[in-house]
Amino acid sequence: MDLSSDKYVSPSLQHYVIFSNNILASSVVINSTVMHAKESSKQVFHVLTSGQNYYAMKLWFFRNSYKEATIQVMNIEDLNREIHDVANSGHQSSNDEYRVSVHRVGKPQTTQMDTDYISVFGEIHFLLPQFFPDLKSVVVVGDDIVVKEDLSPLWSINMEGKVIGAPSFCSLKLGQLKIIWLRKVSMKVLAVGCLDSTETSLKFTIGRF
Repeated sequence: MDLSSDKYVSPSLQHYVIFSNNILASSVVINSTVMHAKESSKQVFHVLTSGQNYYAMKLWFFRNSYKEATIQVMNIEDLNREIHDVANSGHQSSNDEYRVSVHRVGKPQTTQMDTDYISVFGEIHFLLPQFFPDLKSVVVVGDDIVVKEDLSPLWSINMEGKVIGAPSFCSLKLGQLKIIWLRKVSMKVLAVGCLDSTETSLKFTIGRF
């Protein structure tokens, strides 16, 4: 693992952001991304985790290397304190998770309730420009995926002046039903979380918020 702090803020490199409290899941995502990369030396992974998991996560990535990729583990609670006026959302911890059940009319009795889990991490996605003020763009990767191809083409996508791009063939989840107002967004974000392995190319829906 490259410990050079200069890479953490270099806009010329490919920066990936992972929100996770799961060490093994984060490791799988990073390993699969690096193994399929043509140039792993250009990849920088920023793993944002809770204070409770920070030291364990940091120790894991200190002891394990992933080709030539650079990995930075960040305590998201420290980041929240630095920009408390923006990040404060009812004094919720980034480690909190909420279960929401929705009653579906017209379904069989045994499947009428759809349950989803919403993490506070979802709101923090929109604070990335404050967390990484020196970067022009980042790719947000879910910790529940395995990357099967080189992701470097994502960095050549024309965002057409938009600030957020996401896979266009994903089904909408309950946790994504949010309306967020953004102020002074200067960073472009691509969200990669539900790529269909049957697709031969990556498709994105790019929208202005």
